[in-house]
Amino acid sequence: MNIEQIDKVFFVTAQIEVDDLENLQLEGFDSIVCNRPDNEEPDQPMAQDLKIECEKLGLKFLHLPMMTPIYAEKYKTTLLEFLKINEKTLGFCRTGRRALVMYKGANELK
Repeated sequence: MNIEQIDKVFFVTAQIEVDDLENLQLEGFDSIVCNRPDNEEPDQPMAQDLKIECEKLGLKFLHLPMMTPIYAEKYKTTLLEFLKINEKTLGFCRTGRRALVMYKGANELK
């Protein structure tokens, strides 16, 4: 898994699997943001499955699905508030690009 650090607290990567979550927790991540809509591809894990495993591991999970790099404005505020209460967050989508776009959008509100 190729994880790119964006700043002190936010990182992005491509699609993660349920089996990746324990290792991410061991790497110090305390929260996960999923920017993929369910069923974008037939073999991707569903957000609910990721959320359930995150809860088992004590990780916080936020699902803000984006169909394209364009997203609902309320997502910026939601993400910004979520980041305020977490120390090391991993955002992901199919390639990591939408997660980065969403993060930059949220930071415009600062």
